[in-house]
Amino acid sequence: MAADDIQLSVPDSELPGIKMLVHMSDENLEALENALSSRRPTLDAEALAKSVAEATGLDFAAVQTVTSVLRRWAFIERRVGLSPSGLLAALASSLEENREWHTEDAQALSDRTESLAKLLAPTGPLGVIAKATELLVEQQFLFCKARIITDARPVFDEQAEGMLGLIPSHCLALTYHEGPETRELHLLMDAKDMRQLHDQLERAQRKEKLMSRMLTEAGLTVIETESTPDA
Repeated sequence: MAADDIQLSVPDSELPGIKMLVHMSDENLEALENALSSRRPTLDAEALAKSVAEATGLDFAAVQTVTSVLRRWAFIERRVGLSPSGLLAALASSLEENREWHTEDAQALSDRTESLAKLLAPTGPLGVIAKATELLVEQQFLFCKARIITDARPVFDEQAEGMLGLIPSHCLALTYHEGPETRELHLLMDAKDMRQLHDQLERAQRKEKLMSRMLTEAGLTVIETESTPDA
């Protein structure tokens, strides 16, 4: 698909991060590229930014901002089927319509197109992260968060004149995404259910550690969803 056929919408909230990225010095942009290339791919955005900031000596908040922009661009690139240069051309065209996007900003983006295209290469670290993210989210339901609400339910006598006792209960409140919608599911659980859930979670963690170790020993790259300290 040609860049001219793509109409991208850039929210105003994205402009500060984009400007920060395109106005980075050539030296800092090269340092960013080298650091990203030497890092193990991870879907943990904060851990990635921290690792790159430590390797380059750049400000953590700035690195977090520009890597977030680059990650989104790499994901959009995959979604719309554009090459890195095609995506940057489409972005440049879209940004021209924004009154807060000035001539010097457009020139800075043009000057750094080649460097940014390298960062967005499909086989580069951001391209790998984008593809892994796409594979991870291609499910009908996506977990968002969970909490467990613990309560005690009273047991009354037949005449409701006295309380015979209290029974502990737990409600597992699951928040999940279904397409653009956010939904909730509430499941009643007892102590046995809690133990079973706990055991299954621990088992899944052991399996993931074993799989990661075996793949690493086989010389394969394991893309972490939550980085380990040495990532």
